[in-house]
Amino acid sequence: MKPSGDAKSAYIAVATRRFAMDGFYGTSLSNLAKDAGVSKQALLHFFKTKEALYAATLTALAERMIQDLIACLHADPTQWLSDYFTTLCQNAFADPTDMRLVVHALLDSDQNARKWPLRPYLDELIRITSATSGGRAEEVSAQLAWVSQMIGMIQYHIISVPTVSGMYGADAATDLQVEMVKRIKHAVHGFCSN
Repeated sequence: MKPSGDAKSAYIAVATRRFAMDGFYGTSLSNLAKDAGVSKQALLHFFKTKEALYAATLTALAERMIQDLIACLHADPTQWLSDYFTTLCQNAFADPTDMRLVVHALLDSDQNARKWPLRPYLDELIRITSATSGGRAEEVSAQLAWVSQMIGMIQYHIISVPTVSGMYGADAATDLQVEMVKRIKHAVHGFCSN
């Protein structure tokens, strides 16, 4: 894929797909360059290292997730979170790339990392959570645990869809999606209304 227009954005799009499939450690610059249809030097012109490209990819992911969060804006923070997590689940069902990238980002991260590109996204979710009646009653650690649980529930659902489809058929996977949305709404209202 030869990048047209903004090469840097095109390379990040290619890297998003590759890192989502193979993670940071399973992805080489050679594979990324091949996917992009360019030389490794072309990638290195924009991103001095694979680490810099990965950081740019995760930063773009966080920005997309924050934009999706803003798109669900609602005066009631409980409804905002319900709408957002429902949308996150539906978007991930339609295209699991971003959720897979989140999983890899969590698995590939080191506690001594110099950059945490997903932190602004998590901070915003915690800010909204703390504005709910249930969230106000909790410490930040409990809010973070709940946010992590919600994201994890959606991630687990998304990675299980191909297997559920294979075992029970496509209709079962679609039914599972409907059930997940119900459970997400229930979980949000349960936590936020305490």
